[in-house]
Amino acid sequence: MSEDRPTTQLADASQWRLMWMRFRRHRLALAGSAVLIALYGLAALCEFVSPYRPDQRHAQYVLCPPQEIRFFDGEGRFHWRPFVHGVRQDTAAGPWQREYLVDTEAVYPVRFFARGPAYEFWGLFNADLHLFSAGSGPLFLFGTDDLGRDLFSRIIHGARISLTIGLIGVALTFLIGILLGGVAGYYSGWVDVVVQRMIEVLMAVPQLPLWMALSAALPAHWPPLHIYFGVTIILSLMGWTG
Repeated sequence: MSEDRPTTQLADASQWRLMWMRFRRHRLALAGSAVLIALYGLAALCEFVSPYRPDQRHAQYVLCPPQEIRFFDGEGRFHWRPFVHGVRQDTAAGPWQREYLVDTEAVYPVRFFARGPAYEFWGLFNADLHLFSAGSGPLFLFGTDDLGRDLFSRIIHGARISLTIGLIGVALTFLIGILLGGVAGYYSGWVDVVVQRMIEVLMAVPQLPLWMALSAALPAHWPPLHIYFGVTIILSLMGWTG
């Protein structure tokens, strides 16, 4: 009886249960899921995780290299709180060269759940609480670009668009396809013919130029959140045909 019990459980298990049992036995799949969940968590909380706004410029730190988070200062003393050293431009460099030196005398502790630049969380409310901050000192984990913007903050904000536009686009595409397909199948006749011809017309138009034209038609004064949803809707309207 004990030998037949696992077989009976497998026979009585639903399809979702069988999929979950097989998924749990795949260690790489579990590890990948953990990484994916962490990435989506960072993308959802990008305003809180990033120390700066993605468009915030630091004119005195243009093309600054990444800063290292340290626990030992220049004299070899251990600090329980992580910190970063300040950076300053090398005045001995040529007029067309931009080099930075680590200022070991400037120590900026990295504080968690600290106040920083104000932001608008998901366009819903204003806040200034960040996961970590160096206070008045610079904190550029990935360096800065040619406009002095923090690359780490920009990457985290960009991850939200890259990771969610596909999910939202697929969901909208699925809903549009189900709706129009259900209407065409239910009424049939000329309604089905119109839907089929519409699908053929959309599939005949080159998608890339059409995406570019529709994206350029979005008002330039729209905030980034509106543009994001506008592009997502455009991708869904053009991709529901399959």
